[in-house]
Amino acid sequence: SQGLYFGYVLAAEEFNQQNTNQKAFIRYQNTGANIDSAGYAMTDLAWNFNADAVLGPLFSEPARKMADLSEQYQIPMIAPLANSDTLNIDNPYVYQANPTFSSHGRRMAEYAVQELQMDTLAVLTEANSLGESSAYAFRDRAEKLGAKVQHFFVDDLASQGYEITDYTKFFTTDSAKIDSLGNYHYLDAVYAPFTGQAASTLAELLLVDLKAMDSNLTVLGSQEWGNFQIPETQMGERDIYFSESFYMNQK
Repeated sequence: SQGLYFGYVLAAEEFNQQNTNQKAFIRYQNTGANIDSAGYAMTDLAWNFNADAVLGPLFSEPARKMADLSEQYQIPMIAPLANSDTLNIDNPYVYQANPTFSSHGRRMAEYAVQELQMDTLAVLTEANSLGESSAYAFRDRAEKLGAKVQHFFVDDLASQGYEITDYTKFFTTDSAKIDSLGNYHYLDAVYAPFTGQAASTLAELLLVDLKAMDSNLTVLGSQEWGNFQIPETQMGERDIYFSESFYMNQK
């Protein structure tokens, strides 16, 4: 949070140097992680400082309280890290700099269909996880673009001890097995937006099952897929694509 604050100050100083007739001022309030303190901070900025805009808070929980007050006071609020899918719904005063999980799903669907030219897809993720909203957004966007989501598995995988073979058996590329399963479509990819502590475990189990079936099915993943090392034996000839919240422009 301190780094973000210094960034705001630097931006204000740069603006003030470039504009002689306008000046930007930064007023600081500590919201902490408490919803009540976040509400007090928003009210103080509105009534005592007549704030034109609010940068923050960092996370989704205190941001929800401040979002309601932002609309009430008609003060734009820009949340830098919050990625809740419900934060800015029907609220014209709230802006999110960090993509929501739904936006990750929509963007991956666009990449799969428009860039990779895929038209037959599957989805597998944990129910009641952050990746669930990615899964539904992916399916909705992919189908609107003309693709077919042949299998859509959003289930309580934890209660099953993360035994996912009942789902991954549909991801085979063996024509005989495809016919025996009553599935007459070859898949182009499976979207697996795993999140949370179990993400790396689920990713490994998925890759192990695909490897056991000699399936080189392409995997589309959440940004969690970029946070762990994938053994070369599991990777094989497989392509794996995952989304990220930002990228570094080296220029």
